[in-house]
Amino acid sequence: MNEPFAGPPNIEGLPIVYTNWLRAIPAPFEFGLDFGYIQPTAEAPTEPPKAAVRIVMTWEYAKLLSGALQEVIEQREGNVGELTMPPGIVLTELKPDDDEA
Repeated sequence: MNEPFAGPPNIEGLPIVYTNWLRAIPAPFEFGLDFGYIQPTAEAPTEPPKAAVRIVMTWEYAKLLSGALQEVIEQREGNVGELTMPPGIVLTELKPDDDEA
């Protein structure tokens, strides 16, 4: 994506959060993403993951994010080959009761 500004954004002091857990939260007027970290263990987790960061945006910005992610993933795969999901990745569907955004 091209930045319409004179230079890159100032990210000084911005916290960096490593994530290996993600939850999408669709709502009628906005879209949310929760990011967190699950400690890898040999046994199944006994507690649900705790989100460290929640990002909420309009659906229009969610569509922009989708396009930006697709673009950088295609660039990465062009450099290193197809990205595959590691074993143990679990995809779950959002239930209507989970909608918190």
